Amino acid sequence: MEPQCRQAGVSRQITDSRKARRFSKIGAPTADFYEDLVPRLTLTRRSAVGSESRVKVVSLLWKIPIIAVALIVGGIAACQVTWSGADIVLNGILMGVIERTITGIYFLVGSAAAAGTLWGVYRIAKPGLWILVPVMAYAGLVLGLWNGIVSDFDYSRGEAIRYHTGNSYVLSHMTQRGLYRSCHDDRIELTEDGKAYCASALKVGPGKNIPGSEHMCIGLWEWIFGKPVCFYTSPN
Repeated sequence: MEPQCRQAGVSRQITDSRKARRFSKIGAPTADFYEDLVPRLTLTRRSAVGSESRVKVVSLLWKIPIIAVALIVGGIAACQVTWSGADIVLNGILMGVIERTITGIYFLVGSAAAAGTLWGVYRIAKPGLWILVPVMAYAGLVLGLWNGIVSDFDYSRGEAIRYHTGNSYVLSHMTQRGLYRSCHDDRIELTEDGKAYCASALKVGPGKNIPGSEHMCIGLWEWIFGKPVCFYTSPN
């Protein structure tokens, strides 16, 4: 056992001496080495910062068009949601089945588009929500809800109220309720062809219901017998 231990010790000494000679050939780090190392590290850090800045600029360039499109889509969707939703709440009882169904589809499509726009911007460009949310709020509350209530949820009627005039072309693009109310609205000054259009569109036989004149019945018996909607009829 003793010769083997001596042999192991000799081999370890030889290995250590080889490492020492190799280190002595390389040499220990000098002051010049450390002086050169600092500028190199600074240059590397600057390069990393520059690369990061370029990445941010490229990311910003392709996110700006996405946010711009989201503003348009989100504004239209928010306007549609509040317009259709308020129309169903306020006039749902006056609507027919088809009209109520179409308005409900518009509401659902607008809700899906608004929610999808918010989710997409949140995932892609979260800071863009600071711009998108106020735009959608304005579009929904002012352009959708307020304008809808003022115009009785009829865009053509709203334009006639806005400009205080109505001709046959504008009247022909109104719903029946919008046409009836516009023909009897003191805020709208009808042109000659507009007056003629109202006279022909609202003309029905004696005792017949006038189109678009439906309104909420306020009598107790109508509610009891399940007749919440009434019409104005033509004089006999």
